[in-house]
Amino acid sequence: RVTKVAAKGVSKKQAPVKKLRVGILVGKDFDPVKKDTQWPDFPKKFILTQDDWGKYSVDVCTALRMQQLHPDLLDIDIIPGKEITQKRLKKNHVNLNFWYDAGVAMLSGDKKHINEVMRCHQNPECRLDPSWDYYDWVLCKPRYMEQCKKAGIPTIPTVVYKHGFDPKQCVKDAQ
Repeated sequence: RVTKVAAKGVSKKQAPVKKLRVGILVGKDFDPVKKDTQWPDFPKKFILTQDDWGKYSVDVCTALRMQQLHPDLLDIDIIPGKEITQKRLKKNHVNLNFWYDAGVAMLSGDKKHINEVMRCHQNPECRLDPSWDYYDWVLCKPRYMEQCKKAGIPTIPTVVYKHGFDPKQCVKDAQ
C-alpha cells in the first residue's frame, strides 16, 4: 500500500498480486483418499475408476486443496502423466513431482513419452522439483550408498555392480 500521500495521478490502490503458477505431476493409481473426503467438485478427468474404492487420487486431492486454500496466491496446474511435456512445464513457475517420474513413464512402454518425461526431468528450464541430480541420486542406490560410505555413514555390506549384472558373480559375492 502507498503509505505517504500519493502524488497527483498516482493510484493509491495496491497492485494486484500475481499468482504463482504451480504444476503438480500426478499419475499413481494407488494411495486413494477415503470415500467422501475428496473435494466436492472433483474434476471428472481425474477420476481413476468408477468403483467406490480407489476413485480419487490423494495427489490430485492435495493439489485441489492447495488451490482451495490459496486461490489468491496459487494457480494450480494438475498435470497427468500422459500430458507431461517440456512446453507445459516451462509455463509454470515451479513444478512438483507428486508421483510421475521416468520409472512410471516406463510402465507405459511408449518410448516417445518416456524420452519426453526424461527430458523434462533433466531440463532445468522445466523447474521440476526434486531436481534431476537429487532424483537420480535417490533412484541410483549405488550412487548414494558409495557417498554414504565415503562420508563415514555406517551401511550394511553392499555389493555394487557398475558394469552390468553377472548372476554367477553375484552368487560368489553372496557366499
